Amino acid sequence: MPRSSSLVQALRPTLPILIGASLMLTLSMGLRQSFGIFMQPLTHDIGISVTQFTLALAVQNLAWGFLQPVAGANQVSLRLGPRPPQRECWVLADHRRVKQVLINLLSNAIKYNNPGGRAVITVARVVDELSITVSDNGIGIPAEDLPKLFSPFERLGRQRTDIEGSGIGLALTKRLVTVMGGGLDVTSAPGEGTTFSVTLPLTEPPDLEVAVGARPTSAAAAPSRVLYIEDNPSNRDLLTNLMARTPEWTITLAATGKGGLELARAHPPTVILLDLHLPDIGGATVLQLLKATPATAAIPVAILSADAQPSQIKRLLAAGAERYLTKPLKISDLLDFLGTHGNAATDVRP
Repeated sequence: MPRSSSLVQALRPTLPILIGASLMLTLSMGLRQSFGIFMQPLTHDIGISVTQFTLALAVQNLAWGFLQPVAGANQVSLRLGPRPPQRECWVLADHRRVKQVLINLLSNAIKYNNPGGRAVITVARVVDELSITVSDNGIGIPAEDLPKLFSPFERLGRQRTDIEGSGIGLALTKRLVTVMGGGLDVTSAPGEGTTFSVTLPLTEPPDLEVAVGARPTSAAAAPSRVLYIEDNPSNRDLLTNLMARTPEWTITLAATGKGGLELARAHPPTVILLDLHLPDIGGATVLQLLKATPATAAIPVAILSADAQPSQIKRLLAAGAERYLTKPLKISDLLDFLGTHGNAATDVRP
């Protein structure tokens, strides 16, 4: 079979992951153009746009908001290890490319694992670099195969197994990290697992102080933040695009109830938008747990649901929800809710 046909067959099972990644990597492009960005570096020079950004919430969004359902479907526990304070996580790199790198490494940690296994992502500051490690306790890699690991189309014999793949992901990941001025190392042992370590150059956090002569406002230094707990990719994409047009707000995503609870406790948002039908625990249970936890009890919660039964609306409002917004969502209702709690008047840019 020609290599091109083999590649097409190998990529087909990973299309859902690649398409999901493209939605997260860019909000302003269509699906076809986003997918092209992910695949383009395989045959062209890699374009890099270096910016200053923090990895703190980006790592959490990837783990809890995107890959947690994938891990659950493969019976793998996805965990977040220790992380330094957010102000110590600012790097100089290409934001989209870093997400590509982390998605590929985390996807491999899930794919080449065992039922009941674990994958852990840890962030640490090492002198003037930020180290991101992705570790698993999966099948591991023999020492003699490690030098070939980053060669294109090299699957180290796994093409003879039932694990799908193409052998292009790590080669691309290595190139991306290198052109961003970072490093990618790996340690592994058969039967014990694998650890990939990415290093990126650190930078000082931006000066958030208001310029001399300007009126200091809380909105200038700290935009309001919404946590959206929703597993449906289309709904998540819709809200993400909307929030991109409301500069007074930023958005954090969680695809599971447990992931949403973890994010709410670790970084309490200004408000929470909560879907009722989640893959692990119901939205009503999430609401109950939020209100029972002192750190999150006061956070305003709006339910987003297609179920408009008056009895359910009454029950959830009595349980502590501040609003119950029915789907299809009226943008004016959402903006009214956000405007009640934001640091500034909420408006949508065209």
